[in-house]
Amino acid sequence: MQATFISTCLLIFSFSGALLATSVLEQDIKKHLSKQEYINVEFGISIKTPATNMHINDTQAFVPASIQKLLLSYYMIDTFGINHRFYTNFYYDKEHNIYIKGGADPTFQTNQFQEIIRKLKKKKIDQISSIILDPSIIERSPNEYRNKAHYYYAKAEGLNLNYNTISCTLNQKTSLLETIPSTGYAKLDLRYSSLKLSKKKASHPYTFLQKRSDHDNYVIKGEISRHDFNNKNLLFRVSQPSIFFGTVFKEECEKKNIKTIKKIEIRHFNKKKKKKLITIKSKPLHQQLKTLNQDSNNMVANCFTKYAGKSETNPKGSVGNGAKSIQAFLLSKLNINRNQWRIKDGAGLSKENKSSSNSILKVLNSIKEDKQIFNTVFLSMLNPEQDPLYKKLDIPKHLDIRIKTGTLTSSGIHNMAGYIINKETDAITEFAILTQSNPKEKSYYKAELTTPILDLIIQHTL
Repeated sequence: MQATFISTCLLIFSFSGALLATSVLEQDIKKHLSKQEYINVEFGISIKTPATNMHINDTQAFVPASIQKLLLSYYMIDTFGINHRFYTNFYYDKEHNIYIKGGADPTFQTNQFQEIIRKLKKKKIDQISSIILDPSIIERSPNEYRNKAHYYYAKAEGLNLNYNTISCTLNQKTSLLETIPSTGYAKLDLRYSSLKLSKKKASHPYTFLQKRSDHDNYVIKGEISRHDFNNKNLLFRVSQPSIFFGTVFKEECEKKNIKTIKKIEIRHFNKKKKKKLITIKSKPLHQQLKTLNQDSNNMVANCFTKYAGKSETNPKGSVGNGAKSIQAFLLSKLNINRNQWRIKDGAGLSKENKSSSNSILKVLNSIKEDKQIFNTVFLSMLNPEQDPLYKKLDIPKHLDIRIKTGTLTSSGIHNMAGYIINKETDAITEFAILTQSNPKEKSYYKAELTTPILDLIIQHTL
C-alpha cells in the first residue's frame, strides 16, 4: 500500500515536472519572441517532448521552403524502400549504335562512364555509329529559369550527370579558369572578368548562361576571388542535361580511342533488336537522402518528385504528378489534407507550398514511429555540430541533434525542423520552427531567427 502511494506520488511529481518544464520553455520562447527586433516577424512553432507538446501559432500557414524535403524523404522511403536504386541501361545493335535509356538516376557521375567503355572494349567496339539518348522516363524540364546560371536552379531529367552542373576551377600552373568536367559542352566567356585572388572575401561575380543547340556559354562578369570557388559562386547548372550527358560520354569514349561518327540524338526507343551492354545501378536511396537533406540539393529533389509522379496511369513522371502523389500520401498516411499542407513541388522552391508547424510536427512524429525510416531520415539530416554556422550552440555530449533548414532569404523565409535525441534515456524531442519576415524592412541571414529558439529547446532538454 505504502509502495503504491510512493509510486503514485513519484508519477504525479514527474508529470508535474514535465508540465512545469514545458511551461517554462514556452515562457522563455515567448519572452524571446517579444523582443523589439522580432516585432515584424511571424512565427509558427511546434515542439513535442516525450511528456507533452508546446505550440505557438501552430496552425498558421507558412512557406515551408526546403523543410519540404523531409516530407519528400519520408514519401520516397515509405513508397520505394531504403535500398531502392535507379537504373541506367546501355544497349547496342549490329551497326554499333549505342542506346542509353535513362532511369532518372540523379547521382550518375562522369567516372561511371569508364564501366561502359570497358564493356565496349570487351565487345571490340572501337567505333560508334551514333549515340541515342532516351530520357523519357520522366518529363524533361522547361527552361523556366532562362539565363540563370547558378547550380541552385539545376534541372532534373531522365538522364543526369554530375547533378547537372559544371564546376569552374583555377588551374594552378596556368592561372586560367577551367571547367570540371573538361568538356566542349561548356564554354567560358571571361572577357568581362578579372582574377583578384588576393581578396579576402568572395566577390560574387555576375554570371549567366547562354543556351545554344549543343552547348552552354557561361558569361562571368566582375572580379573573381579565391573564395568564389569555395562558396560555389562558380558552380553552374546545365540547360540541357541529356545533351550534356551524351556529350561527355562521347568525349570520354574518344579519350579511349572509341570514335563516334554521327551526332547525338534524343528520342524514345524500344529494346527490339538491341542487345544489353550494361546496366549502371545508382547508390541506394538511403545514401542519396544525405545529398537531398544535408546539401539541400534541389536537382535531386525535383528528380525524386518527378519519379514519384510516374505510375501506370501517368507513365511519364512530372513535378505536377509527383506533387499529387505526395499530397495523396499525406492524406492517406497522416490525414493531412491540402488545406493543411499544400504541395506544389518536392524541393520547396515554390512559394505556393504552404504548411503549418503542426503539420510538419505530425510528419516528424510519423517518421519516428518506424525505426528503420526514422534512422534513415535522422542520419540524412544535418548535424549542427559539424557546421560552423551553428558554432555558438552549446550542445551537451549526451544530446544528438539533427536539423533541416528551409530558407528563401529574398522572401523573408527562415525555417528549421528536426530532432533531439537524449542518448542516455533514448528520449526524442521533435520541433518545427517556421518564420516569415519582410526582407524590405530587415534581412536576416540563414538560421539567424531559428537558431536562438533551437538553443532554448536544447537548454530545456537537459
